Amino acid sequence: MNNCLNCKWDYQDVCVCDKSPYCADFVNEYMICNKFEEKKNMHYIYIENDKINGCGQCQCTNALNVEVTKEIYDDFVENPDKYLNQNGEIVLNPNYEAQQLIQAKQNKQQENLNKANEAVLKGYVTYKGCQFETNTDNQSNMTATANLMQAQGLEATQWLSKDNIPIELTLEDFLNIGGLILNYKTNLWTNVYAGFEAQIEAAQNIEDVENIVITYENQED
Repeated sequence: MNNCLNCKWDYQDVCVCDKSPYCADFVNEYMICNKFEEKKNMHYIYIENDKINGCGQCQCTNALNVEVTKEIYDDFVENPDKYLNQNGEIVLNPNYEAQQLIQAKQNKQQENLNKANEAVLKGYVTYKGCQFETNTDNQSNMTATANLMQAQGLEATQWLSKDNIPIELTLEDFLNIGGLILNYKTNLWTNVYAGFEAQIEAAQNIEDVENIVITYENQED
């Protein structure tokens, strides 16, 4: 909403003042305030409680209105953290680039974590020509089945592989598959994930961070 200190405005800069007879002399045929028309090329950044709190092309009644150039105004709209209030003046934030680099690294680290978790969820190990999922649910099911076999004295049981291929597995097979899954996860987190983590942390600028391509092929391959 624009406010020229005399009138009230909706988001389309149309006069919505309830004192229309009084305001008639201040609006043109399109119900646009003549005062606003005169000042619409002004650009302000608002300061409240010594902090920047928005911007606009009209003065705000409840804030310190600092007039700035259109270039600074447009840049502020795109990069609000780039500017600070310094004794009523709008100045560049000296820590802006460092803050942006920190944020870029945090975003890339989150991407790394998300893709690592996805690699565990969708990963597999190969045993006796069949693939077995590395996700926690499958690992828990295999452990529970092996414990049940041991309790009941069963030598073998039927199992479905990742591709729904039936295979007979013994207790030893379950232990072997469990070992493969453990190795898969250990390699993924201690080598691949940690490697990307270190690479991200070592980046010197935002371009370096953005150039890091995080991919997790199946770690068994």
